[in-house]
Amino acid sequence: MLIAKERGCEVRIGTGVRRVRVEKIGANERVTGVELEDGTLLPASIVVSTSSARTTVTKLVGAAHFPESYVDRVMKIVGSMIAVQAKIGLKKRLVDAGCIVGGVGDGVDLLNVSTGDMKEMFASVTRGEVPPIVPFYCPVPTNFDPDLAPPGHQLLTVCAVAPTSDIALTDAPAAWEEAMLTALEKVVPGLRNEAVFVDRFSVEFIEKWIGKEFGPAVSTAQTPDQVGAKRLPTYTPLRGLYLAGCCAGGRGVGTELAAASAMECTDRILADLGMPLFSRTKSRREMTPLAV
Repeated sequence: MLIAKERGCEVRIGTGVRRVRVEKIGANERVTGVELEDGTLLPASIVVSTSSARTTVTKLVGAAHFPESYVDRVMKIVGSMIAVQAKIGLKKRLVDAGCIVGGVGDGVDLLNVSTGDMKEMFASVTRGEVPPIVPFYCPVPTNFDPDLAPPGHQLLTVCAVAPTSDIALTDAPAAWEEAMLTALEKVVPGLRNEAVFVDRFSVEFIEKWIGKEFGPAVSTAQTPDQVGAKRLPTYTPLRGLYLAGCCAGGRGVGTELAAASAMECTDRILADLGMPLFSRTKSRREMTPLAV
């Protein structure tokens, strides 16, 4: 953000976009800017959306501005699952590791779990049921930087898999959060007794926070039919509109995926503008420019 400002960019945060504006110029349609929720129009010849492809096409732009085949492909994209989360402040240090990753249930943990157990776990989640084995991921930030908590205290940041908001829940939202904390307490005895605070975050909250329809952690889930060359490209059939983030392009997972997608999108835009690329791979150096 600081670098962008130093380069003369204006950075706006907490500013919602109502729609991407499209106009017909000559024989073709192209983006001409974005309209903010307060009605402000920001003119632009290039717009990069980091929302999901579905939301970008159907809500921000409008399906009528894309070929039917592209809309059909976008509508078939499946998002990943999401997670309930909690931030836990402890009175004293209970965890020596920098991160705890695992899954536990009644009489089951990662030392004796079977393939069938794991399949049933994910099947339960897709049915909206709290799974018999609760997988969790829990970084411990204060083990890397003790200044993140008062002296002698510890901070845990835990999350556990949960269905996105388009899946009807059999178990109440609070049950998912409780199952996560119960699973973690089996690994960290005394967790609740030593807690100064436990801040819980539901799927509903996370969906609103990340601003993605249904709240998937990854807009285009990394399933065999949606990875590599099968992911959407960062350019779209609509001139001037590009995609970046976890919805198109890129490789890897998490931050790596988002960063790789952003670099790929940048190269695509530079190529389309006929500008020199920050060449990273042979394939990027050989990009064929599109009409911008």
